[in-house]
Amino acid sequence: MKRTVASLKTSALSVGIGAVCSLGVHCVFSFLSCYFDSDPGKHPIRYPASIGTGMICLMILFVLVYLYAKVRKKSMSTLGIGLDVVLAMTSSIPFYFLWVTADNMISGLV
Repeated sequence: MKRTVASLKTSALSVGIGAVCSLGVHCVFSFLSCYFDSDPGKHPIRYPASIGTGMICLMILFVLVYLYAKVRKKSMSTLGIGLDVVLAMTSSIPFYFLWVTADNMISGLV
């Protein structure tokens, strides 16, 4: 019987985890910049949006990790988990820059 190291489901969930984590990190940086750059009252949109989006990212992250564990339990592989962690970390970098670019474009419109 052939043992599966990685599947499309686990890889897709890993990329999703990386995307959600990078958006969450961007929300944390936006939240902190409201305090360190100036008073949070001067950011009537960014401040509550960063909190709300960060909380949504946290909930989605819990769901994705649960789904990943459920799918990975069927084909447990240490190498597969390691590859998925590397995939999540490497895919989070371009997603982070995507979120920053989208934020800058939206900030330019508002």
